[in-house]
Amino acid sequence: MARKEVGKKPDAMDMLLSPSRGLLGGDEDESLRNHEVQERFRKHVDEKLQRWSSAHPSTGAQAEARRRRLEELSIILLDFRKLREGVTSSRRTDAFACEAYEASVLLSIHASNDAQLSSSLPPLVSSLHPAPLTRCSTSATDTHSDVSDAFARLDISPAPDAPTCAFFLTLHLLHSHLLPAFSTPNTPQTPASSSSAHPPLSSFLPTLFGHLRTLHLPLPTALTPIPQLSDSHIRFLLSFYYALLRNSYTSLARLLSPSHLPAPPPAVTALITSLHLPPTFHPLATLLLTHSAAIRTNRIWPVVHKAYRFPPDPTAWLSKGLLFEFEVEQDQRAAGSLERKERKERVSESWEDEDEEQDGQEARRAEAARRAEAWVAERKAAR
Repeated sequence: MARKEVGKKPDAMDMLLSPSRGLLGGDEDESLRNHEVQERFRKHVDEKLQRWSSAHPSTGAQAEARRRRLEELSIILLDFRKLREGVTSSRRTDAFACEAYEASVLLSIHASNDAQLSSSLPPLVSSLHPAPLTRCSTSATDTHSDVSDAFARLDISPAPDAPTCAFFLTLHLLHSHLLPAFSTPNTPQTPASSSSAHPPLSSFLPTLFGHLRTLHLPLPTALTPIPQLSDSHIRFLLSFYYALLRNSYTSLARLLSPSHLPAPPPAVTALITSLHLPPTFHPLATLLLTHSAAIRTNRIWPVVHKAYRFPPDPTAWLSKGLLFEFEVEQDQRAAGSLERKERKERVSESWEDEDEEQDGQEARRAEAARRAEAWVAERKAAR
């Protein structure tokens, strides 16, 4: 098979350079600054995703196979970076541009590629999603421009739906504000509100409200004791913020449970399917999992330790409060051994089905308890 590849002409799409590296042969019409080339390149990348998904099934894979799977996905993400550069350099803000960035965000979260996530999520939320809304607002208020100018500004691309905008805004503010702030130790020398590694917590609510206005999303009618607004993701974001702010490990454990984590909106679920990602992939849960260990160590544990001096044996009761139940569930989902089902949609055909589900829950709790016991024992031994 390898001999057949020797001397094979490289695919023209693979030979395209990132716009920041110049033009291949100096041909502007065959560069990623050209909209038609961008769309051909996107189809080419989709073919790569199909081959990747077929070669690396997500279900039943061992740890080493999952590692190789994510490594190859990170290589495909480099093609999405090329595409994003082309979209940006051509000043494209239509539905195609939004999809390119949204796909990059979802794939980056699935691959745990923070560098790609950091370069794709902020422009999506701050520039691309508001662009159609801004154009509509400008056209409605500008009564002095002539007809030709109005047609030049006309864009038939629909604005992203509100749930999709709220979903990616939630991911953005978690990734840029809350998770970095609450993953660091809270000490007098380095309080979370003054670290240079992330924006100050005092800017979180003003930033959130500013984005909600820009995206024409409804503002909450109340913030405490329970945030009152219609969108489930923004409501979760605010509840998560207040739970972290109050160092309430019981509230965190409740929020990070299947019944409280909001499911992705329909448009995002459709995009996940089109990207050949596993149907069990939950972007919000996956992003939260990347910081759960640091939050456990630096935020939850000091509260538990102070409240109980030092938890007595056994400590299995801490498995939920220390987020181990959440961690076990996400590990099983990543391994393809746990199918996500909403409780309201779950219909058991027999008592045996219910028994299997109960056995699965008990097994997850037992594994979470085992991890909690070992984790606490390590801290006792280190005293």
